[in-house]
Amino acid sequence: ALVRKQQDIKERAQLLSVHQYLAFLEQLTLNTQGLDGMMVRVFYILAFRTGMRKKELLGLKFSDIELLSSPHPSLLIRPNEHRSIKTEGSIRRVPIFAVLTQDELNFVSDFFKLSKPDKLNQLIFVFADSMQGIGDSLPNNLLEQVLADIGATQEITLHGLRHCTATPTLARLLTQQTDEQRQRLHSELLGVHDAQDKWHAIASFVGHISPQRTFQYYIHTAMLMATDKITQADIIIPLA
Repeated sequence: ALVRKQQDIKERAQLLSVHQYLAFLEQLTLNTQGLDGMMVRVFYILAFRTGMRKKELLGLKFSDIELLSSPHPSLLIRPNEHRSIKTEGSIRRVPIFAVLTQDELNFVSDFFKLSKPDKLNQLIFVFADSMQGIGDSLPNNLLEQVLADIGATQEITLHGLRHCTATPTLARLLTQQTDEQRQRLHSELLGVHDAQDKWHAIASFVGHISPQRTFQYYIHTAMLMATDKITQADIIIPLA
């Protein structure tokens, strides 16, 4: 998706609508079964809702799950023997309770509990029969195959799903979050009093070391964000 020319970096916008995402999960349910089927669906739910990078997902261990039995489970993104972390800014806590729908959170939590690893340092995304990881190429290949099955025509990679996550102003349109979900995520990222800098909080959530990095790769949505704001505006123009 990157085109380098005279040291300029341009990234093609890759956005998956929530309708395509739900159709993708439904098709995935038809194509996969059992605990392995649950595992694959959990992988893409987390990819779409949290914007985690592929290596961050593939390297998740059960020891990275926090407070699973509570209403506020989170995932820790940190380096381990299976994967390195892109930058220090990539080390973070992902509040899955704030970004997943309640049904998705229940499904993900059920999968974590059903997996019952022998050791907490076991990788999360492994096939039950072989205990082998799902591999580096499978996520993009399966994404492409299932999107074709549901008739989606745009090209999108797993990394492209980060564009939906990192575009908070469009959350209502891209993710169909309820007001309660958006408020929960807002409070988790910015605090009750909204004291933190918004763009630093968003950059931290997606694992960027600075907001400049976030803008560099996601500013192509600026016009959509402005248009969304305009459509919600109640502009009164005096007759004169």
